[in-house]
Amino acid sequence: MMTPDAERCPTCADTRWERYDKDGRGYVRRCQTCIERRRGFPEGLPKDELGQSWADYTVTEWTKPAVEHGHLFVQGVHAGLYLWGRTGTGKTKLACIVAQECHKRGDYARFVRVPSLGFDLRPSRPDADDLFDRLVQIPVLVLDDIGADK
Repeated sequence: MMTPDAERCPTCADTRWERYDKDGRGYVRRCQTCIERRRGFPEGLPKDELGQSWADYTVTEWTKPAVEHGHLFVQGVHAGLYLWGRTGTGKTKLACIVAQECHKRGDYARFVRVPSLGFDLRPSRPDADDLFDRLVQIPVLVLDDIGADK
């Protein structure tokens, strides 16, 4: 979903990358403005889901069990949570709420889209092993769109 220009990051226009100069040479890095705007939220969380809470989620008879298990996961009763369903049922939104609630209670949380993760973990990438080692250490890792890639 596109955001109006007034809400876009003034530095990178929501690309999350910025150019900067170092020693007279141009480089590209993660946008520092975006990083500051997102501080206090789980890393990688979609912009549309920042600040969402249980009150923002519409519970239906079909989503009620998932919401109940989400609450139990946040409380530490469940060791893991797997959400599945058809497109548009609210899985991503619920997963983001769970991640934010865990983050509020002090657990580091990170949101990752699996199709892009496959690119980052390719064996030809020099830092793939380091990234994998870091990901498996994260207490609350949300893997979104499992099976969406080819």
